[in-house]
Amino acid sequence: MNAKTLLLIAASCSIVWSVPGGAAGQAAGENTVERGLKISPVSVNLQGRDRKLVDWGSYLVNAVADCNGCHTFPQFLTGGDPFQGTDRAPVAPVRNARHYLGGGFCLGRVISSNLTPNLDSGLPSNMTLQQFTTAMRSGKGNSPTLLRIMPWPTYHNMSDRDIAAIYQYLSAIPHAEPCNSSCPPSYPNSSDCPNPAPPR
Repeated sequence: MNAKTLLLIAASCSIVWSVPGGAAGQAAGENTVERGLKISPVSVNLQGRDRKLVDWGSYLVNAVADCNGCHTFPQFLTGGDPFQGTDRAPVAPVRNARHYLGGGFCLGRVISSNLTPNLDSGLPSNMTLQQFTTAMRSGKGNSPTLLRIMPWPTYHNMSDRDIAAIYQYLSAIPHAEPCNSSCPPSYPNSSDCPNPAPPR
């Protein structure tokens, strides 16, 4: 993968709408908040959680930050990649719900991480809210190296409420395993892990 492709992927992953502190509550109006759960490609466990916060997190993850674009591999299933459509024959998106946010996408030699709740701890990406906030604000995740692909320089502008909402949504989704765990990708072909993956 050449440098231009990596820059294009990183730029597409950084399409983000940030809300200034204090304005998040206004921006997360009832219609936007209700839309959050409607657009989630997976079921959400709301037990013991603030529904409005989880809904807002889903809206940010699925309609604004495009976390799925880098953290789900393959993002779309065979025959359901909307980018393969034309003006005459559009293709309806068929998201890879079984591996949603499970990671496994290669950006050069870097592989995207699993954002879903860890089976042992139940924590998204096995991070506490404080660790997740640090990753979003400074690019320092669970690894000792700086997150160079994730667009944290943009995400750091999100309000505390926005980051907490994303974390709550990630806490409420099902655990997923990645299709792929190596770069370059190497995994068996199946209906939910098509290999080769649909082109991106």
